[in-house]
Amino acid sequence: MHSIKKHWNDALFNVYNRINIDDTNKLVKHLIMDVQDTIVMIDEQGVTDIKKLLKTLNQLGHVKIILFNSIPEVHHASTCRRW
Repeated sequence: MHSIKKHWNDALFNVYNRINIDDTNKLVKHLIMDVQDTIVMIDEQGVTDIKKLLKTLNQLGHVKIILFNSIPEVHHASTCRRW
């Protein structure tokens, strides 16, 4: 979602280094090569196979995941966990 991406880029400006990678394969390749602690923000509706991506990212110990849903509901927050 463009509006969420813009909000977080603006909010984190001068606080964290930020990059935008919209292709999941490129994202995974980048994270494998760059092993510094990283927060990855994902719009789940923008990913074809979210479970596969989360499983892959979970294997990278330096990656923390924030998963966005365009229509968040209480049960989504209550079931948040590390994949």
